[in-house]
Amino acid sequence: MKQFFSAFAVVLMALAMVPSTASAKDMTGRFGIGGDSTIAGVSGVSARFQIAKNFGIQAVAAFDQDSATIEVDGGDDIDLAQTRVAFAIRGDIGVAFTKQTNLSVIFGINIINESAEFGDEDRDATAFPFEFGLKAEYFFTNFFSVHTEVGVVLAFYDEENAGLVGSRSDLSGAGDSDVSGFLLGLGRTDLWGGAGFTFWFN
Repeated sequence: MKQFFSAFAVVLMALAMVPSTASAKDMTGRFGIGGDSTIAGVSGVSARFQIAKNFGIQAVAAFDQDSATIEVDGGDDIDLAQTRVAFAIRGDIGVAFTKQTNLSVIFGINIINESAEFGDEDRDATAFPFEFGLKAEYFFTNFFSVHTEVGVVLAFYDEENAGLVGSRSDLSGAGDSDVSGFLLGLGRTDLWGGAGFTFWFN
């Protein structure tokens, strides 16, 4: 698998060096749909709108629901249901442009909610991690691009939502105690960062 990704990276770099006759990418007024993974970890459907050459906005949304029934010997069955809803809204400021590649600064907020029902027990938690980073975007054509991004995540958490922001703190013994903390981390620093793609429309 690693060899496949390495080969794919080489192909992308080779394509980036191919001369292009197109002008610098100005996507002003263009709308795009695709898939993305934010620095804070929201992976889902992406919608983008480029307001000006140097500024665009993006929304990323994800949803999943897991339901199961646990059969208990000599007792009533237990129903388990878990729902996760995640949403991100981000700004994109262009800082450098070439014929096929744009570099931009990104910033935004993620909203992650997770609720679960296990028999008679209910749990509900929400987290709001912030993110700030750099994004490099390569345009194969005027209608399709891929990008990768790296950056910093800042999130405040308590005993309920620590797991949603990726906190490594062991809060298992917190019980009903009030716990508060913050997480500051450099996210997604591998080769692909938070990779994504966009189909652009006129």
